[in-house]
Amino acid sequence: MALYDGTNAPVITAYIDTGNRNQGKFILNYSLLGGTDTLGSYVPFTTLTAMNTTEVKRVSIRRGRTREDQDIQPGDLTLVMDNTSGNYDPEFSQTVTVTAASGNGSVITYTYYSTTPLKAGMVVTIYGLSNANFNLTYATIIAATSTTFQVSNSYFGTNSSTGAAITGYTTTTGSAMLIQGTGIRITAKWSGVEYPLYSGFIEQMDKDLSLEPTVTITCVDGLSKLGKMFVKTDTDTLGDRDAIAKILTDAGWYGTLAGNSSNYYYLNRIPKGNALEMISQIALQEMGMFWVDDSNVATWLNYGSFAPGTFGSPAFTLSDQRTTSDEIEYDDISIIGGEKYLINTVTATNTFSDDSTQVITKFNSTSVGRFGPVAKEMDIYIAGTNLQPTAPADATQALADQFASPAYRVDEVSFECVGFSSSLWYNFLNACELSYRVTVKRTPIYGTQLTYNGRIQQIKHDITPDTWRTSLTLSPAT
Repeated sequence: MALYDGTNAPVITAYIDTGNRNQGKFILNYSLLGGTDTLGSYVPFTTLTAMNTTEVKRVSIRRGRTREDQDIQPGDLTLVMDNTSGNYDPEFSQTVTVTAASGNGSVITYTYYSTTPLKAGMVVTIYGLSNANFNLTYATIIAATSTTFQVSNSYFGTNSSTGAAITGYTTTTGSAMLIQGTGIRITAKWSGVEYPLYSGFIEQMDKDLSLEPTVTITCVDGLSKLGKMFVKTDTDTLGDRDAIAKILTDAGWYGTLAGNSSNYYYLNRIPKGNALEMISQIALQEMGMFWVDDSNVATWLNYGSFAPGTFGSPAFTLSDQRTTSDEIEYDDISIIGGEKYLINTVTATNTFSDDSTQVITKFNSTSVGRFGPVAKEMDIYIAGTNLQPTAPADATQALADQFASPAYRVDEVSFECVGFSSSLWYNFLNACELSYRVTVKRTPIYGTQLTYNGRIQQIKHDITPDTWRTSLTLSPAT
């Protein structure tokens, strides 16, 4: 699918991960006995097969979380496919007998037998023929009759043995690939470079068998899988970064860690459970960000990198009065006051490894004096052999200071990407990522231009064959 915007339009491609183990299923199962993935090593998204781009009707992506003070949320994808071909309904895949094949250097013509004729547009996997050049996976039929079908291929030659062809995204044993856990990736290719927009795993498929049949594929990213993995990780004496790395390792996960390499505080053994809950506890008390990026890599950015301070250079600038080709012109913006998120008094219950507790209350005196006390209770787990005695109190104070000033913030800004210049597409595709810095300019009707510096907390893309609309949720960066 491409945007109808001339040469500047990125081409959107939806891929299915056809390299999955166990006939299309992605299962990561941690063995407490062996300490390894019981199905052997496997990295998703290494073998990708592009779906027919003309069958993509809509791509809706959400990544990140709505606010930095809320729980971590898995990203999601809604992919609507035109199913006139039947490729996306595994219950109705059909197998036919292939009796011969010949290639003329541009197309291969297969002779087949079946009581139900194949149709142009169907995806087929051909197997069992003695000449391996004719055994193809996920080829699209370009023409068909009741006895022959053709696919584009450059092979020249003939084959007279008998084989079979099966329709749809299935294995040669007839097992469906489009099932829960199968990887799906969405990319945008522009100026010869392919940028990943989303990677995730199928959670649900809804089929519409009306006169214009469609299939809606709903996916979640890797955070959802972390929420189903129980680990018995001891984080005693580990700082935030190292603790998250150990939880990911113990869950058999793949990923990298970003952000500040130092450990802000030492963590006590947080309550054991699923990997996502344990990581959420760390992210909550450190006010950091944890997410799965657009390549499905688990990423952590702790408070040392995310704390308001020196802003640096923004990835790109958004304005309601674009004056240069390097600025994105938005058409919808929501600016809210910070009163909704005001917290200036925190009572933290710190639980140690021996189940003893320490209750600490800290407040931001300037904020309390101006707005009165706005309190919040939290559970924290801070302990360690090399820990400074003041660390639990320091952590509680940091939590009280984080939202002590109710400054304006850009809650969400939305814009239409169709019509972008080449420079805007470059800036946008290279820099529209969670935690990246952006500047938003707003000129209210009653005043002069205001400037907001923020970090991207959530990204939404809604893409159709003739529109690409993006919404960004931001958090204050200064």
